[in-house]
Amino acid sequence: MRYLSDSWLQAADQALEGLEPLPVGLLVGYVVTGGPDGERRYSVRFGPDAVRLVTGTDNADVVLRLDWDLAVGVALGQDSAQRAFLDGGLRLAGDVNLLLAHGPALTAFEDRLATLRTATDFGGAL
Repeated sequence: MRYLSDSWLQAADQALEGLEPLPVGLLVGYVVTGGPDGERRYSVRFGPDAVRLVTGTDNADVVLRLDWDLAVGVALGQDSAQRAFLDGGLRLAGDVNLLLAHGPALTAFEDRLATLRTATDFGGAL
């Protein structure tokens, strides 16, 4: 399945089942530009009842914006989101302090998505 396709987003949502939700809701949006299917927007809802992946970024507390190649690099574990932010490739909007306050939840989310790597077609990126 192609990275960030509808089927990949569904598989990613399923991979998040069982993650510990946050007691207060946090919605982290992602905007990936320049991909084979154009711009893709999705969000991760961290609680209060479950961790879920949803389409769109409306009402996100914080939004991460990055291009396709950087998103693929992060997904493959070849690039660091933190380094990309410091280098200017990853732009943030919204309440950035929420990301800092909930770092372990974001790490757990990234670890779960790493399980999809072998089943994902990154479509000639990088």
